[in-house]
Amino acid sequence: MSDASINYQKAFNHLQYHARHMNMWEQGFVDSLEHQFKQKGRLSVSQDRHLLKLTDKYNMDKIREVQQWNKNYGPEQRDIAVKCAKYYDGQYANYFHDIVRKVLDDPEGHFLSLGEFNKLCKNKYALKVLASYDAPEKFAVGDMVQIRASNRVDIANTDQKTGAVARGTRSTYLLAEKTCMVLEVNALPITRAAKNSRVYKVLIIDETSPIYVHESDLKKLRRRKKK
Repeated sequence: MSDASINYQKAFNHLQYHARHMNMWEQGFVDSLEHQFKQKGRLSVSQDRHLLKLTDKYNMDKIREVQQWNKNYGPEQRDIAVKCAKYYDGQYANYFHDIVRKVLDDPEGHFLSLGEFNKLCKNKYALKVLASYDAPEKFAVGDMVQIRASNRVDIANTDQKTGAVARGTRSTYLLAEKTCMVLEVNALPITRAAKNSRVYKVLIIDETSPIYVHESDLKKLRRRKKK
């Protein structure tokens, strides 16, 4: 028996031993590969790659990691998943639709597998969103602030699914240097994967309707020096 044949047989034996951890599709796939190998004495390049991936997936260290994950999935993991699901739910494209719906349909009781959680919460966009949540809040309720000249207030007031922009927020240059009072911190879920994307509700002085702004749109109020 060649070295390749020995390695394949070891892989099949390993996966059959851990079959109870595999889903039905994976079990059937391994059975099919093993049958083909016994019939033809070889596997295709693609089949070989998938067999190696399954063998790696079901090594004992990773099995223990999954078991520990399943045991410890609780409020902390759910909070992270909800933040990431709301970010993706606020996008025009339906990324991770099934996972997002699983989370948002049951925020306090859902369960995500380790693979689902990593897909939703460990990609580069989700990590930026979580970093914005974790960063210290720069402004508090009652603070007087100014809107930056470089603001993009229109983004915070745009429905990403429909493209509708709230009245009075499209012409951002008209809002530059306006003085506001902070009414609410974390007023909306973060739906922008960029630095300082926490959302505030503010009321511009002499206006009657509040608007939403990102933290990056604001700066501390510059008070005039007394002569």
